[in-house]
Amino acid sequence: DDKALHVGAMAYDAVVVPNLETMRSTTLKILTEFKNRGGKLIFVGDCPKYVDAVASDKVRALYANSLCFGSASMSMLDALRDEREVRVVGSDGKYPGDFVYQLRAEGERRYFFLAHAEKEPVPDVPRTARKLVLTFKGMWKPLLLDTFTGRSREIPYECKNGQTVLSRQVNMSDSLLLVLTPTDGESCIPAVPWKPRTGKALDIKGEVSYRREEDNVLLLDMAEWSVDGKAFESTEEILRIDMALRAVYGYPLADGRDKQPWVITPEPITEFPTLRFTFESEIEAPVKLAYEEACEVIFNGEKTEVSEDGYYVDKSIHTMPLGTLKKGTNELIVRVPFGKRLSIEYFYLLGDFDVRVDGCRKTVLAPSRQIGFGDVTSQGLPFYGGNLIYETEWETPACEAELRVSRYRGALIRVFVDGEDKGAPMFALYTLGLKLTEGKHRIEIKLYGNRANTFDCLHNCDEGENYRGPMAWYSKDSRFSYDYNLNKFGILNSPVLTVYPEAK
Repeated sequence: DDKALHVGAMAYDAVVVPNLETMRSTTLKILTEFKNRGGKLIFVGDCPKYVDAVASDKVRALYANSLCFGSASMSMLDALRDEREVRVVGSDGKYPGDFVYQLRAEGERRYFFLAHAEKEPVPDVPRTARKLVLTFKGMWKPLLLDTFTGRSREIPYECKNGQTVLSRQVNMSDSLLLVLTPTDGESCIPAVPWKPRTGKALDIKGEVSYRREEDNVLLLDMAEWSVDGKAFESTEEILRIDMALRAVYGYPLADGRDKQPWVITPEPITEFPTLRFTFESEIEAPVKLAYEEACEVIFNGEKTEVSEDGYYVDKSIHTMPLGTLKKGTNELIVRVPFGKRLSIEYFYLLGDFDVRVDGCRKTVLAPSRQIGFGDVTSQGLPFYGGNLIYETEWETPACEAELRVSRYRGALIRVFVDGEDKGAPMFALYTLGLKLTEGKHRIEIKLYGNRANTFDCLHNCDEGENYRGPMAWYSKDSRFSYDYNLNKFGILNSPVLTVYPEAK
């Protein structure tokens, strides 16, 4: 009854035919009638060579009379300009190509959401902000919905020639949510011209003070082992010891491919193998032991009562006072319960110290109070996963300033100025605006940690494996190494504070 193609409740003014090998004869008949009525028909790729899977040139006349493109290209989008509800281009007039959007109708209103479709190849060095020009069919008044603050605000726009046009600066991590409300007549909110700012950059060359929010940790995951506490096997990694003991006792494996422990019928524990850890220390210092299961502990020849006084990270990982490290070689002997439902897990030494890792050899060092920007695993914190607070001072005039912390490995960073929380620069360009008075300011940057270097499969050296299933901890052959494969952690680039003269 008109030039549109009707399918159920929908009506289409344009149809795009993808790159087909064959076309049904019923489809060919419908598309031919649609084109004859004045519909817009676009073919992508070559003309279909088959009809109903039989070689035929019946489509050729329709193909020749339609718009044809070699691929789904930007020029094809231009051909659909009149049908499109939204057009998004860069400031150069070209399609950016790396965004997706959804346009939703609710009554008279429209909701528009725009997001990035691709990850940045180098997330630590984001592109500068890009200007996008958005054109909507129809006369609309846009309202920006800020999904992070929960606030809404009007933004500059212009209505002309039956279209609504607005411009937005977008960064690598940005998204955009607008609600569009119908408006009558020609209206607009004029845009304020953007002026570049010039300021003085203050950087850091050297170490800064820092503090941990919890004890440092020495991972104990390599031990000699014994079934009877007398004859010891050579040093092995804990999970491999667990597998060896299960072979000795005829127990099912606990590598995630057999029964889960909670479906195994409980039985009395009758086996108590012994582990013997040795490590070097350059200092004397009080320490604690973190453990999941232990029934007897001997540290440097002294039997220590197994008495819980707290937990480490997980309530299943108990802590207990262990005693004092001695300079030189330290020996820790732990007798552990073992059963079908009960595995041997890693142990952890906690205290105020640094740790140096040389391959698979670990040494406890005196604690440092200064740290450089970069990977902290080589600065005394190879297994630490708690929060770190970097401390520095900057002297400034009364000014507006911008702090940039663009490259870090951790969960989050948060900035404090003179003890006051100023927020978290979570998204590219990883900057935080500040208003500073004249004088010296103590700036603290808290890096929230993760437990990758504490609990991750640190002996798996397959760097291309991102999935962390049970077998990642049971890697074999060239995918396994006794040396520690640590994840980068820390603020990797020194922060920069750019100071702008205070606006008068």
